[in-house]
Amino acid sequence: MNEFRGQILVINFWATWCPPCVDDVPKLSNLYTRYRNKGIQVIGIALDKDSLDLLDQFVKRNAINYPIFVGNEKLLVSLSAKSVGKNLKGVPFTLFLDKKGQIYKRFDGSFDLEQLEESLQTLLNQKN
Repeated sequence: MNEFRGQILVINFWATWCPPCVDDVPKLSNLYTRYRNKGIQVIGIALDKDSLDLLDQFVKRNAINYPIFVGNEKLLVSLSAKSVGKNLKGVPFTLFLDKKGQIYKRFDGSFDLEQLEESLQTLLNQKN
């Protein structure tokens, strides 16, 4: 993931079977459209157990404009074992990483677009 080095990352862990996750998709697409030219990258990590075909159809049907990677239960277990996952309750959850790759904030559950933008503005205003 070297191509994202030096950018602010918004990493959303989600699944197609999760209604709050699905509700977050248009908010993330909107955010990505508005901030991608300011050094912010949105990434989705899909944790679907179903076929990749279903995921691909979902991405196309919902016109997701940011990269989607596929994760698995092993990834969740790994995250839960680290500081990222303390009190991890499941999906959706969203991580904000600063330009140095450090976790700045974690949102558990669905989010409000204003909450995300407030955090992004704080990160954008930080000195390198």
